[in-house]
Amino acid sequence: MEWLDRHMKDLLAKHGSPREASAVADFPQGSASPVSNTIAAALEVISHAGAAVKDKEDRAAMVLARAEELSNAAIEKLKSVEARAAFAERARQKAEADAAEHTNEAARLRAQLEEAQSQLVANEAELSIAQRRANEAEWRAKIAERRANEAEADIERIVEAIRTQILARPAATETKKAETAA
Repeated sequence: MEWLDRHMKDLLAKHGSPREASAVADFPQGSASPVSNTIAAALEVISHAGAAVKDKEDRAAMVLARAEELSNAAIEKLKSVEARAAFAERARQKAEADAAEHTNEAARLRAQLEEAQSQLVANEAELSIAQRRANEAEWRAKIAERRANEAEADIERIVEAIRTQILARPAATETKKAETAA
């Protein structure tokens, strides 16, 4: 019985108020009868059972509190993971949109480059034709200049021939007139 008194006082001191602990009655320690020994033993078993139930309830409350704490922490982590996943999804979508935009821009630039290269090839062809025509014109100009020089020389020879013929005729006519008159 002494054990039960001590246990109840300790239990009330831990979980109750000091006033309740002092209200626990002290049972007299004397010789006990066989019935009171049985009752004492039953009370001790009940006390042990109560203490065991109380310990189990305390542990269950602690486990429940810890489980709730872990559950809340897991929920917060899940919310954080969901927020990061949503952010990553938005970032992925933006990256895909940017990639599509860059792909379109690259295709547009590639088309412009191909057009510029095509124009360059066309311009080079036109330049080549213009150079060939210029070379042909220069060659023709040289030929024309040579012919003009030759024609000028021919004209000068003709003029010289005419001069010599015309100038020689009047003198020859006068000589013939003078011979006929003589």
